[in-house]
Amino acid sequence: MRIGVIADTHGYFDPKVRNIFAGVDAILHGGDIGNMDVIRSLKEIAPVHAVRGNHEPDEVIEAFPDRQMQMTLGGKRFILSHGFITFDWSFFERMAPLYRDLFEKLHTDALIFGHSHFPQNRVYQGILFFCPGYAGENVREPGRAVGILTILGSPGGEISGEIIPL
Repeated sequence: MRIGVIADTHGYFDPKVRNIFAGVDAILHGGDIGNMDVIRSLKEIAPVHAVRGNHEPDEVIEAFPDRQMQMTLGGKRFILSHGFITFDWSFFERMAPLYRDLFEKLHTDALIFGHSHFPQNRVYQGILFFCPGYAGENVREPGRAVGILTILGSPGGEISGEIIPL
């Protein structure tokens, strides 16, 4: 199973996403969608699961009222959240011991998130932490990107992520 992951579009749908996400089974949007045109464009490619971000118009909030949701795709358990890690990975690792109980209770295989604008593709305590980065129109450091998750031997096989620059 292949899953397209995008976040922080801020109302912009990059036409390159159509080719990058061609053939995916589902798309996850990690918030700061910006407008429903982005969702409509993504739905032309594959079914979309999305959460709202902290910069959304009323139409997006109405369609996606939650900032976090859980789902199972390809036999893997996902948490999709707008914000989780808002600093760099080294800061997260220093703070992670404070969240040890939370990670044990998550009962998830992957935590997919947006908000930080910085791509992350790391495994910590058996959980894949994946942020595709920023896909909006204005270039921001470290650059624009989306992601692909692959579940090998689906359902329930190994999950891996890839960051793809735009």
